[in-house]
Amino acid sequence: MPKSQCQTQRKMVNSAYRLFRLREPTMTTVAIKADIKAEWPQGHSSYSPGSPEELAIISIDLLVKELGTQGAQTFIAQIFGKYPAGHLGAAHSERE
Repeated sequence: MPKSQCQTQRKMVNSAYRLFRLREPTMTTVAIKADIKAEWPQGHSSYSPGSPEELAIISIDLLVKELGTQGAQTFIAQIFGKYPAGHLGAAHSERE
């Protein structure tokens, strides 16, 4: 796959992340340092997430590629099922 297509994928993830950040300001307490290289029959992408939010966007994008939209939603719902509905996360508990 040409490098320009890889950059397009990165731009899409970055755009989705910027939209998320505009809607939901958070105080991230977890920093991620990772280089992710993903390959699939139609192409490949490289990612360098710096926060849990960026990692989630990348993960969801890859899940949809692998499982389709409905499959990814079902998988994510199963994961969320293990957390209590009122769980606030580390950023909220540190402010109290």
